[in-house]
Amino acid sequence: MVPSGQAAEKQACEEPGSGPELQSWRCLVVYLCFFGFMAQMRPGESFITPYLLKPNKNFTEEQVTNKIIPVLSYSYLAVLVPIFLLTDYLRYKPVLVLQGLSYVCVWLLLLLGHSVLHMQLMEVFYSVTMAARIAYSSYIFSLVCPSHYQRMASYSRAAVLLGVFTSSVLGQLLVTLGDVSFTTLNYISLAFLIFSLGLALLLKRPKRSLFFNRSTLVRGALPCELDQMHPGPGQPEPGKLERVL
Repeated sequence: MVPSGQAAEKQACEEPGSGPELQSWRCLVVYLCFFGFMAQMRPGESFITPYLLKPNKNFTEEQVTNKIIPVLSYSYLAVLVPIFLLTDYLRYKPVLVLQGLSYVCVWLLLLLGHSVLHMQLMEVFYSVTMAARIAYSSYIFSLVCPSHYQRMASYSRAAVLLGVFTSSVLGQLLVTLGDVSFTTLNYISLAFLIFSLGLALLLKRPKRSLFFNRSTLVRGALPCELDQMHPGPGQPEPGKLERVL
């Protein structure tokens, strides 16, 4: 016999059968996957280094190799831990918006910047986008119950990988077959990124997170994973069944 608390939790985690709940869950999955796909649409990303070495940008190979690219590694190391902590504390959505803004800043600096300092600042913004990638994979788990984790993870990951593949193929086709310039390709990337930023602004903000907002529960919501793994005094441990009398 399953304890009453666990029975209620199991019932709450059951996949919605029909009606508004099922429709709402499907809409959430579709929107998250679409956002994950569009956030990867950066066809000019593969051609950043050739673009910087073009004569009109006036950067030498030594400047790109020794003064611009190394900034990415050091700045990424500096922002990784703060972004990781802020992701959970701010409940994911603000970090996803920050990532979208940083991507827009990256491509604006790439298109409009003409000095080594501008390009170094671009690498700093790019490091923020790399550190903020954890927000998307964490965000999806805060909106659904544990019984949907595996399905949501597979859908979202497939959407991200499809976006990366589509972006790379599109960029290569535009350059090789369409004879599109690197500058035009970067403007196309900027347009995609502005659109994905708009999608990030429309995302639903979760009411709970894994570490900092454990006690913030919506009415009818489930406790977070840490509460299930480490139940308090008087709470039954998950997975244990009472002996049938």
